[in-house]
Amino acid sequence: MRWQVAVDTGGTFTDIVAVHTTRRERIQHKVHSTPDDPSEAVVHGVLEIARRGNFATTEIALLLHGSTVATNTVLTRTGASLALVATRGFRDVLLIRRQNRPELYNLRARRPPSLVPRSHIL
Repeated sequence: MRWQVAVDTGGTFTDIVAVHTTRRERIQHKVHSTPDDPSEAVVHGVLEIARRGNFATTEIALLLHGSTVATNTVLTRTGASLALVATRGFRDVLLIRRQNRPELYNLRARRPPSLVPRSHIL
């Protein structure tokens, strides 16, 4: 087992990198993500990088997986509607957003809309 493989699942592409632990050989590969079942792109990408590197998947000593899907969803605000359950008396904590201004000392700075509307905070 001499290969370490890292996979990053993104909204458009899934990136895979394999590194041989002693030779420091590195192989990179990119496949289209499969939003309906992200595991399909992960499996396909790992199998493809093993084929390209001429090694068996049983030679993988470490497999790391990360994802930017959630980050992209927050940034683009394209995910499902959210709700938040908070402790009594703390309903507005996320909406107050102290010290979260584009200009710290500008009391009139406009903040981006909240990820969770107040009507969805219970």
